[in-house]
Amino acid sequence: MLNFMTSFITHRTLVLSVILLILAGAVMAFQSLPVQQYPLINSVSIEIETYLSGAHADDVNTFVTKPLEQQLSSVDGVDYIDARSSDNLSKITLWLNLNVSAQDVIGDVNAKLTSARSVLPKNTEFPNVQVKRTDRPWATFYVSFASDVHSISYLTDEVDKNVRPLLASIPGVQRVSMEAPSYPAIRIYFDIDSLNDFGITPSEVVSQLSKNHSIASIGHFKTTIKDIFITSNSLNRTLEDFSKMRIDLNNGTSVPLNLLASLDFGQEKPMQKGFFSKDDAFYLGVWPAPGVNEIELGDSLEEKIEDIRTLLPEQTKMVLNYDATRYMREALSEVGKTLLETVFIVALVILVFLGKFRTVSIPVLTIPLSIALTLIVISLCGFSINLLTVLAIVLSIGLVVDDAIVMVEFIDRKVRSGTSPFEAAKLSIQTLTKPIVSMTLTMAVVFFPISLIDGISGALFFEFAITMSVLLLSSGIVCLFLTPYLSTRFVAQSTPNKLQLFTGRIEERLTRTYIKVLRRVLNVPLVPLLVVILALFFIYPLYNMAKQELAPTEDQGGIGLVFESYPDSSLEFTLKQSKASVEGPLSIDGVDYVWALISNTTGFGGLELLDWSDRELNAFEIYEQASKSLLGNEQIIAYPFLYPPLPGAGNFDVELVVKLNEDVEDLNAIAQKAVGAMNATGAFFFVDTNIKEDKPSIYLNVNWDEANRLGVTADLLNSELSVLFTEYRVARFPMQGRSYEVIPSISTSDAMTMDRLMGINVKSVRGKRIPLSEFATFEMRTSHREVSRFQQKNAIHLFGLKVPTETKESSLRKAIGALNEVLPLNSQIDFKGESRQIEQSETSIFYTITLALFLVFLVLSVQFNGFSIPAAILASTVPLSIFAALLFTAFDFTSINIYSQIGLLTLAGLITKNGILVAEYAEAAWQNKSNLVETTLIAASERFRPILMTSVATVFGHLPLVFVTGAGAEARNSIGIVLVAGMAIGSLVSLFVTPSIYLLTKRYLHSEQSKCSTLESGVTRV
Repeated sequence: MLNFMTSFITHRTLVLSVILLILAGAVMAFQSLPVQQYPLINSVSIEIETYLSGAHADDVNTFVTKPLEQQLSSVDGVDYIDARSSDNLSKITLWLNLNVSAQDVIGDVNAKLTSARSVLPKNTEFPNVQVKRTDRPWATFYVSFASDVHSISYLTDEVDKNVRPLLASIPGVQRVSMEAPSYPAIRIYFDIDSLNDFGITPSEVVSQLSKNHSIASIGHFKTTIKDIFITSNSLNRTLEDFSKMRIDLNNGTSVPLNLLASLDFGQEKPMQKGFFSKDDAFYLGVWPAPGVNEIELGDSLEEKIEDIRTLLPEQTKMVLNYDATRYMREALSEVGKTLLETVFIVALVILVFLGKFRTVSIPVLTIPLSIALTLIVISLCGFSINLLTVLAIVLSIGLVVDDAIVMVEFIDRKVRSGTSPFEAAKLSIQTLTKPIVSMTLTMAVVFFPISLIDGISGALFFEFAITMSVLLLSSGIVCLFLTPYLSTRFVAQSTPNKLQLFTGRIEERLTRTYIKVLRRVLNVPLVPLLVVILALFFIYPLYNMAKQELAPTEDQGGIGLVFESYPDSSLEFTLKQSKASVEGPLSIDGVDYVWALISNTTGFGGLELLDWSDRELNAFEIYEQASKSLLGNEQIIAYPFLYPPLPGAGNFDVELVVKLNEDVEDLNAIAQKAVGAMNATGAFFFVDTNIKEDKPSIYLNVNWDEANRLGVTADLLNSELSVLFTEYRVARFPMQGRSYEVIPSISTSDAMTMDRLMGINVKSVRGKRIPLSEFATFEMRTSHREVSRFQQKNAIHLFGLKVPTETKESSLRKAIGALNEVLPLNSQIDFKGESRQIEQSETSIFYTITLALFLVFLVLSVQFNGFSIPAAILASTVPLSIFAALLFTAFDFTSINIYSQIGLLTLAGLITKNGILVAEYAEAAWQNKSNLVETTLIAASERFRPILMTSVATVFGHLPLVFVTGAGAEARNSIGIVLVAGMAIGSLVSLFVTPSIYLLTKRYLHSEQSKCSTLESGVTRV
């Protein structure tokens, strides 16, 4: 193998061919790699929505949710089942295990739903099944439409007809959804007095509407030579035609429909309404297909929007108001700047030590070649260019040059001493191949366990871990095969220049001082050992002192908004109050605009901020101001939240689920106790629950004895009232090549008067019309807004927003502690959103670091052919560097999070490389029977310069991560602080501790070997 590596020194064409091949492959790989915000994760949920029109939440829970839930509980691949029942609607969500394909489950789900059909109420609609990504529950792009002239229903129709197909045709678009649309419809408003006067009920009118307005299926007129299709004018073609439709009365006469009801070309009752800044608006959501280059798709979308604007009605505002790639672009741009800064700083550090630009170019060339090799590999693996893989590249810049620095420093030193560049290159291969292989494998295996972290966090960082490992392996390959040849071309014997003379004098003084101090330390080797023991002792307390969270919250260029209105609020009221509540936040410096989607009692939206460079305040400062401003509206509760730092992490800082065996009627009291307990911790400024028994409802109290005497059955009563109150679709109306719903209902003025409702006539089985007032009364009651279940148990959902002084981890722990004191003994606490990720990953990092160090230990054991020296290397380097890094987390420079933990792993691998350099040289000298102390001193002296160079390059090379600002800065700051602090302090201390621990280990081993030799010789004499 060494001969093969040496052949690269003499074959210029081979080296250049390999370099060109790598660069060409990298260009092809880069063009094929998709660009995304985060790696694509196979994490999906299956939502099952089932409508039971006119049913109360409790009845939906009893007759729809529970039967379906029992059927679906046996579906394989499900992590947990979350079910919610509200008026008219059952919503069951199957959260699938990570990497379980929805296609493998959906067939079983449909089969279960079909078999459950027989136990559902007869008027239950068949369940609607939809698959959703849990790592990206919203679209990547949202386009808003508003107008001061045109109605939302008109715009909805025009956009659905003309714009939606154009956006769906853009390459890379998976689907285009309509958010808060308001489709046109024919509205029929029944007049109760007119119906009663003519002696007809609403259901009788609707029955005749369906019969007299239908598409005729007449057939064909055929002869022996012709076949002609027959059609008719059975459909009413205009609103006037529809209003003149004759309705047969029970006395044998008929009247036109417009005498019984007023007709209007209006709109369907919207489930949501939206607004954009101060304008009513609706949205198109654009969902990219998996694996698409989202930045390119964003560019295509913006171009298409410019073309589409000319097709819209005049005075229509079309705005790309949400673009997830905006943060991605900014973050990638900032990462690119950091990358260039890191390369420049590393090159400058190497220049200071080596003194010549020609020599500096060798390790600097390692960077693009290592990145090029990595791009080829990650392309073959099906990865993408995303924030995490790019972060891996930035993080590796200070690492990939280490091996090259060690080799170039060795060759440069030999050339300065008179060896020819060619001989120095050959000697470097013979001397350094083993330690470089060991150091490269050490760093590569450190990152592999990250890919084994549980849950979404592990899936997210899988590509990061593999990219880091490949980068480091690539740097080792480049170093061993290409750096020696490059050194023969760029390192030459010459008279030292002024910089080399200057740095040489400083290095000489530093080396002499270092050896002088080290000699004294070696005389008291137990002192460094005590330092290591103390460092180990304080690591755990320092870890507990630090704030802990899943990931640092980022300034993502926007702030989320949640609205909550009164339980009996109309959609119009909630929309009006939501608009009013955001007037204050809109005036905050740095806020660009606001958008929102509103339903009757709740809503969500966002404050979109100006570009990072165009505002003085960051998102956290704007968030604090917005929190205060939103408290001013007493008609609605509105609160902001910072977007979660990782995908699929929910919208609240803490999300808990309490599973209980209690009946639904008892949940409200328990829920209020739970909310009070969480508020009492002082860790939250907002806590709420989904269990609230405060929703006003009108209860129809039927005297069934009287009703049955009069001939009124439950079916007749329900069908009569549902026509008026449930947005029942009776037909479709054609107009301009499209069809629209025909929806009968009671007029709003009648619905608002309770006495008027009592005058509604119901048809009896005997054909008579009986007023409601003769057998029923109305009364007001309060009921649950919704009933929820979790894993087939009644459940209470709790969610809170933490105060700024707490982390999500600490607030979660305080909430759990408080709930355990007030909840019933048979209750169980479960987790959702980011809280579930925190719970899943809490112990993962401990095992990850342990496994990483174990793998490093095995690699070193193979190199040193034993376990003692690897144990000495790890003990003398890792505890001190980890201790140094945790000092900065304990004093709140950063938190313990997924990024700082990656920094700790990187640090463990980096600092171990210093120990390898010393121990490997000392072992070689020890085999030559040198004096143990002198061997250790010589090894430390020989390796002092390369260790100093690599450590300084790492520390200064990662300084840009510490001071970077802008999009994605918090994650990079966290890694940078841990790396720089741990490497700076750890390297300095380990320069003295590692030789001492090594010396103690060798003395112990030598003593044991001497005892064995004496024992063996004694046995021989006997």
